[in-house]
Amino acid sequence: MEEALDNAKLKMEEYYEIGKNKKYREGELTAKEYFEWIHTKTEHMIQKEKFELSDNVRIKRGEVFWVNFGYNIGDEFSGRHPAIVLKSSRTMCVVLPLSSKEPTELQKQKGNYVEINKVYNFKAIKR
Repeated sequence: MEEALDNAKLKMEEYYEIGKNKKYREGELTAKEYFEWIHTKTEHMIQKEKFELSDNVRIKRGEVFWVNFGYNIGDEFSGRHPAIVLKSSRTMCVVLPLSSKEPTELQKQKGNYVEINKVYNFKAIKR
């Protein structure tokens, strides 16, 4: 366990140094966002056992909420996006992120997208 932690720390420091030394501030910001997300994710994991929705909060299937998807890689969703609830319980919620981007030709061919024309209490754009 300690070896894994030491290796993770070394890799994180390496990542920060790479980002810090890039010609543009983009690399440094990426490293900063990555570290901030690790901090937030760790806090969530620490609090996981204590988490429970209060009795007056109801999350129902089909509702749309703002969700922080954190810092991710490649085409994965990052940051804050609206998401539709697919399944919900007292301790877990499965959501599908919504995007305002046009689907790619490949997504259209595969049919792995659904167009939503209106989301109640959200800006009127196609998602």
